[in-house]
Amino acid sequence: MSLGHGEYRFRFSFFDLKCDTSDTLNTTAQIKARTFSEPFRVYSAKQFPGMIESTPLSKHFAKQGVKIPVRKESNKNQDADEDDWNN
Repeated sequence: MSLGHGEYRFRFSFFDLKCDTSDTLNTTAQIKARTFSEPFRVYSAKQFPGMIESTPLSKHFAKQGVKIPVRKESNKNQDADEDDWNN
């Protein structure tokens, strides 16, 4: 996915994909629910404000062994190249 900078929202549509017939070419799916995400901002490379601290949920998953990058305690005085990551 490639987006220009700006503010966006995702639209999620939930379908019933259960197929009751053997004719899969003419199967239709009904939308059961639709919702939108909260707005989020996409920055250009020059406008990017930097990474934010990892959420408590992400840190909890990492402590349980899930292999995700988790940002350690944020230090506003460090350069972006000196950030510490756990895997």
